[in-house]
Amino acid sequence: SIADTFTSLLAGFVIFSILGNLAFELKVPVKDVVDSGPGLAFVSYPSALAKFNFLPQLFSVLFFLMLATLGLGSATGLTSGIIAVACDTNPRWSKTIVTGIICVAGFLIGLVYITPGGQAILTLVDFFGGGFIIFVLAMIEIVSVSWIY
Repeated sequence: SIADTFTSLLAGFVIFSILGNLAFELKVPVKDVVDSGPGLAFVSYPSALAKFNFLPQLFSVLFFLMLATLGLGSATGLTSGIIAVACDTNPRWSKTIVTGIICVAGFLIGLVYITPGGQAILTLVDFFGGGFIIFVLAMIEIVSVSWIY
């Protein structure tokens, strides 16, 4: 959608502005400021927000509300796609029950990230989950949609 596209563009401008400023202050190249992953959101942004002259606490709260909103939006899109495939494959299933099962399964899978080894698992998922697996999942989705319709 248009709002999602503009949000992504705005986030990109903000990210590289903050990284450029941090690189300038630290006198290092931008590639050496911070690695990708959770360090970007939980190290770079808070350090930039702490330097605000006007209400840094307000902007910190707004930033983390934005992260929560973007996370919920992404989770909603992913969940609705899975629910649609499951309910279209088996029209007799109750959509409410399918939604509940998928949400509980997602919650239980997400509990792995709050264990003592959760940060290491997050790093593995972040590194390996964004490459070839996305292509495989897209192909599975295409086959599923083609088979149903």
